[in-house]
Amino acid sequence: MAAAVRLLVGVLGCLHCLVGGVPEARGQVDLSWKWVEGRALTYRMTEEMTLAGEGMFASAGGGATREFVIQDKVERVAGGVATVRRTFQSLRMTVDRADGTMAAYDSTKAGQEQAREHPQVKPYASMVGKSIEFDIDREGRVSRVEGYRELVADAVSATGPGARLANLATMMTSDEEYREFVESSMRAVPGREVRAGGKWTVVCRQPFAGMGIEQTTTYTLTRAETQGRSTIAQISASGTFSLKADPAVTAILGEVTMSESSCTGTVRFDASQGILTHSRMETAFQFAIKNPLGDGSLGRLRVRQQATMELVPSR
Repeated sequence: MAAAVRLLVGVLGCLHCLVGGVPEARGQVDLSWKWVEGRALTYRMTEEMTLAGEGMFASAGGGATREFVIQDKVERVAGGVATVRRTFQSLRMTVDRADGTMAAYDSTKAGQEQAREHPQVKPYASMVGKSIEFDIDREGRVSRVEGYRELVADAVSATGPGARLANLATMMTSDEEYREFVESSMRAVPGREVRAGGKWTVVCRQPFAGMGIEQTTTYTLTRAETQGRSTIAQISASGTFSLKADPAVTAILGEVTMSESSCTGTVRFDASQGILTHSRMETAFQFAIKNPLGDGSLGRLRVRQQATMELVPSR
């Protein structure tokens, strides 16, 4: 069970300046991704996570911060669907556990070999310099991811989860798991025209250790302003989560329930270019896990996460 807890905490995949003083754009705004073949965009993606545990999760507290710099290049576009190659250019990561152990890693610096081997760092550090592909439409719906499992498989196996946890490790590092991650960060627009005050709701799965978390988020176009030649849409977000635990997960960890959840955030979208320029999402949820034999609660895990995705200006 201790190994299951370490694996759960170690590879959570999750894996989100206002414009002011400019006249508001009037009429409807086209909130669609505009995919241009050959265009490459660089983003800084930062995730800050804090954990607090009770019972079986008492030693799982602490936090971690991951900052990836990625480049998304549109390889081709057909029928409104783009094939994007995502390259992981660099990683900065810190881990601070409740037992006082710490790790800090920066792929842009020399002498990082020991930090790279930390079990919570290695799966992510192994991604630097490598690429995956995904297919995405004008709404940000992702229909295919290819290459993620192969990208991290060696690093995950090296952490030694053992045969008993092999199925859980596979779910946590599958192409489908990363497809959910990409879609949850890109589906902030409805793929149609919207007026100020207009709302739309998005339902998507969140990758969290194969647990089957579904996120329902309502977005609101609060305003659209003109900045130079661009129309910049300011969008607010609010949502909740629901849990549909996978039997393969409950067979290992026990009965899993979610007692609390919330999600709030803001998005800035360049409607003229059809690209996201900044998003910030804050989420919180609490799990309770019971023994498969039904002899009472074994532990609770409270999770708070802040995810930021920011466009890096081209030089």
